[in-house]
Amino acid sequence: MAKRALLCFSLLLLAEELVTFRFEVELIKQLSLKDKSPNCLVSPFQVAQSLSFLYLGKDGRKDYTLAKALQIVGRGHDKIMSYFRETQQKALAQNFVIANRVFFKSDFKIPSYMKSISENISVEVENISFDNATKAGAEIKKWFSKVVAKSSKLFGKDHLNNITQMVAVQGLSVTTTWKYRFISQSKRTFLIERPEMKPLQQKVAMMYTLAKFESFNNEEVHGIFIPFSNTDIGLLILIPKQHITTLNVIQQLEKYLLLKMRKAQETHFFLPMFNIQESMDLNGILETMGIKKIFSSLNNPSSLNNNPTNESKTTHFEQLSIFSVKPNRLLLESEYASEGDQKTFEVNRPFVFVIKDQRTIYMAGRVDSIDDLNKRP
Repeated sequence: MAKRALLCFSLLLLAEELVTFRFEVELIKQLSLKDKSPNCLVSPFQVAQSLSFLYLGKDGRKDYTLAKALQIVGRGHDKIMSYFRETQQKALAQNFVIANRVFFKSDFKIPSYMKSISENISVEVENISFDNATKAGAEIKKWFSKVVAKSSKLFGKDHLNNITQMVAVQGLSVTTTWKYRFISQSKRTFLIERPEMKPLQQKVAMMYTLAKFESFNNEEVHGIFIPFSNTDIGLLILIPKQHITTLNVIQQLEKYLLLKMRKAQETHFFLPMFNIQESMDLNGILETMGIKKIFSSLNNPSSLNNNPTNESKTTHFEQLSIFSVKPNRLLLESEYASEGDQKTFEVNRPFVFVIKDQRTIYMAGRVDSIDDLNKRP
């Protein structure tokens, strides 16, 4: 009886984790289908944070479509806000640099209730004039550069205009602080298979350590979890096996997130040093996920009610994500020599990565090109 109860409890935990990840996983999937660049990066946590703020900040009837997309149907306001407070605190404890602000047009009176939600869910709100799109974009970029990083790619040519009514801007910068320090580095081969072409090989700088890591290995993917130092957040790396692509892995990500890890085992581990920075317009992706009436349901402008096709022109979601993989200290050049019966895990071909804990995906992306691997942060 006790074993049966324990099994039921374990299944409930897995189900809760899957529900928590569902919106984030779907966002990653949709991005991977639309983003054709070789390497990509997104922060699902921040998108969910902004959208949840807009959901909770609405007066009157809530947007069921938005709640359904976020997988928060039936969840109370207090529970939602508590989740984001805890998640934000954990991210800051891990030294993540976070910016999340919603800019409303200057004549939109931000209600006190929305301001209260803003403080509880850690999404800032501010009024700004969009009459001069260039000036508005410059003001937003100035604020953003002070908090996270400068980015010339933050806004495209047509992202802002004089009919814009709301802009949501998110930024997350993660520089790794590992639980287990990497002790040496060396140049090692990174291999990229190419259909009907000779494989591409290039030497890249890799960090090396010997420590106990949880991992799994099945017929499709080899995975390993590398813990960060200050919290239970860590980096999950998924390396596809032969005939499986990184896109295949991302499209089945929920399956790999729920695979049971083997008990931590002493492992010779090699990880490339790299830096990825990506800015993206999220409007199209959110619309694909069924989220189409964000601002109109907040302020109910007559222009949108009469012409719903203007919706995407009056709202804009923009995100910049930065992920730097580097050691905690200066490494020495050395040659690796295997000792004893320890296993070896080398990230030496295209891979998918997920920065996560048990409830949240803070960042996720893929590396299909070695170009960024050679750009030391």
